[in-house]
Amino acid sequence: MATNPNNAIGTNAAFGGRTSPNAFNDVLGAFQGRGILSGWECSPDSGMTVVLGGNGTTRDVAIAEDNAGNKTTVDNIPASPISLTIAAAPATQSRIDAVVVYVNNPPQGSSTAVDNYGTVGILDVQGTVASSPVAPDDSEIRTAITADGASGATAYYVVLGNITIPAGTTTITSNMISQGAAAPIRTNIARSVVDVIYPVGSIYMSSNSVNPATFLGGTWNQIQDKFLLAAGSIYNAGDTGGNATHNHTLSDSGYAAIDIDKGQVRYRETRVARWQATWKVDGSNSQSASSNEDYGSPLRGNTDNASSMPPYLVVYVWKRIA
Repeated sequence: MATNPNNAIGTNAAFGGRTSPNAFNDVLGAFQGRGILSGWECSPDSGMTVVLGGNGTTRDVAIAEDNAGNKTTVDNIPASPISLTIAAAPATQSRIDAVVVYVNNPPQGSSTAVDNYGTVGILDVQGTVASSPVAPDDSEIRTAITADGASGATAYYVVLGNITIPAGTTTITSNMISQGAAAPIRTNIARSVVDVIYPVGSIYMSSNSVNPATFLGGTWNQIQDKFLLAAGSIYNAGDTGGNATHNHTLSDSGYAAIDIDKGQVRYRETRVARWQATWKVDGSNSQSASSNEDYGSPLRGNTDNASSMPPYLVVYVWKRIA
C-alpha cells in the first residue's frame, strides 16, 4: 500500500492483535453503513491540495464497510492533518472526485500492532468529466482501490468528502468541497434508545436551536419564554403562570402619616388612636379627650414595574409530545 502518507492512517490490529473484524462488527452493529464518526473534515490547503481532519488532540474516526456489509474502523493515527493532492482539473467541463479511505480485506495485523497502517490507504478517486458530473460510484471506487494495490473488490472503504472541480481549476476552495456523511445509526436501535432516554413528555434543553426531532426522532414542541418549575403539592405538572415583570397595587388598607417626633414617613396597616389631649378650664379639674379617628391620608396607586427574573442562562427547550 503506497498511499498512506507517513503511515498516518490506521485500523486496529486483527487476528491475534488487539481485536478482530468479528469484534468490530459486534461493536459497530448499531450503525447502518459506512460513514464518519468524528472529525475527518476535508479543507482546502494550497493549490490542488486538501487536508483531512486533524485537531492535534483527538483522532478522526470513520466506519469503513466492505462489499458484504462488514465494518471496521479507520482513524487518523497522529491526530494531525493529513495532506492529499487532488488530480489536475479537466481542460473542459467538470468532474467530481471522491476522497476515499480504504482498508484492505482482511484487515490483518500483528499481535503487537496497535494500529495496522500497512493495510490502509487514502485516495483521490477521479469522477467522469461531464457537463453535469456525478460523484464516483461503488464500482469506480473499487476499481481505484484495486489500482492502488489493494483487494478492491472486497476492501472496506468510506468516502470522506466529494470535491467538484470545474475546468481549469488550479486552487481548491471550500465551496467546492462536500463533506462526507455521518455513519447512520440503525433506525430501530436508535428509536429504542431514544424512547428509553426521552419518552413522550420528556424535556430536552440545549444551546443549539436545532429541533431534536432531526436527530432523536419523535415530535417535539418548543417551549418559549418560560422557566421550569418542579411539580409538587402546590403546583401540578402542566400548570402555567407568572410574569417577567411585576408591580404592587396600594389600596385603602394602608395609610401614610407623618411621625412628627422623628420627621419620617411611615406606613400604618392598622387603625390606632391618633391623638390624646389633656387640659384645664378656669383652674378646675383637668379635662381630657382622645380620638380613634384616622388622620393619615389613604395611600393608593402602583409601584414601578420591576423585573421578577433571577440570574438566568437562556437555552432552547423542547417537550416531546409523540
